[in-house]
Amino acid sequence: MDDATVDAHPLTPTQEGLLYHTLLDDSTGVYVQQIVLRITGLGDPSAMRESWARVLARHPALRTGFYWEGLERPLQAVEPDPAPRWSEHDWSALPEAEREAALDAHLRRDRHAGFALDRPPLVRTALIRFAPATYWMIVSHHHLIMDGWSVSTVLSEVVQTYSAIVRGSSPALPPAPSPWELVRHTAGDEPAARAFWAAELGDLGRPTPIPGLRHASSDSSPDVAETGLAVAELSEADSARLTEAARRHRVSAATLALAGWGLTLAGRSAETEVVFDTTMTMRPSNVASAERTVGVFVTTVPIRMSADGGRGLGDWLRDLQLRAASASRHGHLPLVDIHALSGVPRGEPLARTLLLVQNFAEEWDGHAASAGLTISQRPAVPRTNYPLTVLVTPGTRWSLRVAYDAGRCPPTLAHSLAGGLGAVLRSLARSTPEAAVSGPAGAAPTTPEIVLAGTFTVLPVAEVLQHWCHRLGLAVRTATVPYGRVVPDMLDPAGRLGPDGAGRAGVLLVRIEDFAGPERDPADPEARSRMAENATMFLEALRGAHAQGLAPLLVVVTAPSPGWSHGAGPEVEAVLRRLREACDRLSGVRLVSDDGVAAAYRVETVHDPHGDVVGHVPYSDEYCAALGVFVLRRVLARWARPIAGYVVDADDTLWQGQCGEGPVAADPGSPWHSLQELLRAAARSGRRVGVVGRADERDVLAQLADGGPLGPDDLSGRRMGWGSVSDNLVGLVSGWGVAVKDCVFVTADPVAYTEVRVRCPDATVLLMPAEPEAAAGFVRGLWLLDLP
Repeated sequence: MDDATVDAHPLTPTQEGLLYHTLLDDSTGVYVQQIVLRITGLGDPSAMRESWARVLARHPALRTGFYWEGLERPLQAVEPDPAPRWSEHDWSALPEAEREAALDAHLRRDRHAGFALDRPPLVRTALIRFAPATYWMIVSHHHLIMDGWSVSTVLSEVVQTYSAIVRGSSPALPPAPSPWELVRHTAGDEPAARAFWAAELGDLGRPTPIPGLRHASSDSSPDVAETGLAVAELSEADSARLTEAARRHRVSAATLALAGWGLTLAGRSAETEVVFDTTMTMRPSNVASAERTVGVFVTTVPIRMSADGGRGLGDWLRDLQLRAASASRHGHLPLVDIHALSGVPRGEPLARTLLLVQNFAEEWDGHAASAGLTISQRPAVPRTNYPLTVLVTPGTRWSLRVAYDAGRCPPTLAHSLAGGLGAVLRSLARSTPEAAVSGPAGAAPTTPEIVLAGTFTVLPVAEVLQHWCHRLGLAVRTATVPYGRVVPDMLDPAGRLGPDGAGRAGVLLVRIEDFAGPERDPADPEARSRMAENATMFLEALRGAHAQGLAPLLVVVTAPSPGWSHGAGPEVEAVLRRLREACDRLSGVRLVSDDGVAAAYRVETVHDPHGDVVGHVPYSDEYCAALGVFVLRRVLARWARPIAGYVVDADDTLWQGQCGEGPVAADPGSPWHSLQELLRAAARSGRRVGVVGRADERDVLAQLADGGPLGPDDLSGRRMGWGSVSDNLVGLVSGWGVAVKDCVFVTADPVAYTEVRVRCPDATVLLMPAEPEAAAGFVRGLWLLDLP
């Protein structure tokens, strides 16, 4: 800090906490916030750069650095005129897949780079050209200088300034308020705050347990273990009901979010009292300039909530709102001091979850339109040092996102909690003020389940699903809905196809000809007409279920019988198009077709006419088995993070024999050829594919160039040499910027298999049999390597 600098100030308690955690471990990039905006219509990048420079000059917080060495207490000081951190890149000549990969890599590098806190500004902007007049703008900043409200203010001013510059005018912006003035308004009574928190938490002995959540490990920092995301969204109808519920109960939307998350935790933990952390604004409503002030004016406070029954919901919600307001008034006390006043032992967190409620609007749309810009924001993944961070965004469609540390939280738990929160909020939206508070028993999520329904009998498919869930050790159970109950269950709020808070996935199997009714003669014009009419009624039911938040996760269209595919093919295709168009418009509902299932799983006989007549089971046992695997793949792909990449051992795996010693070529029909085809498909769908091993790299590349399905250009990387296979594997995927546990390693070498299993216990390691017949079955079973 320059001694001549006079604009120096103490840190707020929130900033002190952020600085402490940053200095404790700055390798994870937890407090580096990234806003990723897609901008179309940007014709003057230099005007955008100038806009950022002007806004940087307006707000002292954006020019602030932090200093602590040799000081009794840390200070923040404003640099008078720092150079903006601005970079421009032109990737428009790259293929689309490479542009997307480069953007992801840039975001990882940018987050890892962090900031030197004593070298302001602690904000930087990258403008990346993807196509003519289409750009991605990445705004990165340290959380020490801006909260989410401030980010919205800054971006709005940047767009407003750009709009004025390109029109040749000056932006009509009021003078920027001083953040230090607002800090003085937020100062509180420390003795009163200590007394409040001692009374509130003094008898709290432990954080709320969350079954299934693992303890932190040495590799569970947010960038090593990676942050996963479970997403749920309420329908417009349910969102409108929540808005009305807030009015009816005389509470804010944020209070409903607090109540929803608290009841969800109560259900998961089976506790009648829960504690979770939440962030609250420190912008006093009686300060006119508070909303326009840029800085960090949020605090993190614990919320202790009783979820036992016996009280009317309206009174309980209003009491919760008062308690939250009291916590906010005393939130100027640092969280570490609040912890010390509780009964929770040191070394244990006060809470294991953090709730964020985004209650500010993005206000740049009007200014963007006047400048010919269209701006959309990529949904951000909240990154904190909590194993679970919940971001609730109220609006016309409430958005619910659960960000989880994949090293500590299984994906199924995160998705179950996201679904549980949605179910609790829907219940709150429909409850009267006199309704009793639903405690743990009412809110308890259970084991995630897949519920199958169909226009035909789906029990044989469900049995296959159950078999594979058991074989894979998945905490998932399956259930069925009789085909005659499909539409009633889909429209019934108590039915089984919609989400229920336990991570339920409703899957609907549709054979289009079944819409024709019991008399399904494809040559009969009336049957074809009935099929179209009943399909229309089904689509109306599907839209109605979606409006109530009851629609299934997947609609799977299965193969028509030969008579219908040949005798009424155009009519069947017309209904399929209508189904596809309808599902495309229903967020959260995906339609997939079983095209290619029979070929992929080598099914010789698809249809069973006798079974269709006797039990409305129109498919053979082997096809039902393939269909079950196909459905499970799709559900797991929606629940879990996708596989980041595939790494394969070259010798005896991509071909039979040793490279350079006359290996047997991967001839068509051989398992090695099939494996190469699978890896090529993965590479061309955007997945990473790499090769490791001890063979000579030149021999491997020559063999790959010898005409097999997989070529050298399909590889995202290779690492050969006489070091250990596990070292080669780790080195390769580290270069990709992903964790080993998110990749799949395939080898036919038992020694390499054992070594990687021992040295990389979190990796998915598959041993390919040496015998051609067994290897062929192995490759056919690689449905776990799910392709998009």
